[in-house]
Amino acid sequence: MIEDPIDCAMVTAIHQLAQVLGIQTIAEFVKDDAILLKLRALKVDYAQGPAIHGPRPIELEFPGLRASQLLSA
Repeated sequence: MIEDPIDCAMVTAIHQLAQVLGIQTIAEFVKDDAILLKLRALKVDYAQGPAIHGPRPIELEFPGLRASQLLSA
């Protein structure tokens, strides 16, 4: 998104359309701080990806439960 003006234009356009429609936006695969800063400047509502936090076992988020219990719920 930082190096590619087309990517940036697409993210900007999708976010602006979502705002008009009253829909919150989530940026996925945010891989570094430069992209996160750009998304903040665009006022994207949420972000996820390696720049936010790496993957971790679901059991760490829900202590006391096994992944099989969570997936069958």
